[in-house]
Amino acid sequence: QKAAEDVGSRDSILIMPTGTGKTLVACMVCELALKRADNPKAFALFICENGSLLEQQASSFLRDGPEEWRTSDTAIAVASGNE
Repeated sequence: QKAAEDVGSRDSILIMPTGTGKTLVACMVCELALKRADNPKAFALFICENGSLLEQQASSFLRDGPEEWRTSDTAIAVASGNE
């Protein structure tokens, strides 16, 4: 939570080893940014390197994000430049 708050309050680069929770922190940063925006049309953009990583990250965001991300069909959108 602290890392997400620190990263979410300014431009940041997060460097963490594999398996230490980068996706969870990114999810928390997006959640905090959307809450701070206080705008129902606000959105967060999360960019991935490839399609398989994109699907993995979207699944993690749905699992770890707030309940409304799981119950809204527009909260998480997955798109690939390769399609």
